[in-house]
Amino acid sequence: MYKEGDKDAEEYLLEIVVYEALRLFQDRLVNENHRAQFEDILREQLKMQWNKAGLLQDCKRHVFVPVPKVVASPHVSLLHKQGVEEWTDVVKKGIVQYGE
Repeated sequence: MYKEGDKDAEEYLLEIVVYEALRLFQDRLVNENHRAQFEDILREQLKMQWNKAGLLQDCKRHVFVPVPKVVASPHVSLLHKQGVEEWTDVVKKGIVQYGE
């Protein structure tokens, strides 16, 4: 989670933007060829603009999930970076607990 004054704030924000681009745009593409083209475009922009071509692969191993309101301020939504495997376990436990 980003903390004020964090020296990695730019990279953290960039990860969130890439993650959202993948979810908002790539998830809507209908075939593998178009998804691959989208990734190539995104990777090239990351390389040209921020010298972070490898960030795309890193973003595919994580999800950003909201921090519970108990921890965060009721007026601010915070995001927590979580590994895909860990998030999958949380979802599976929720399905078992609350039923299908």
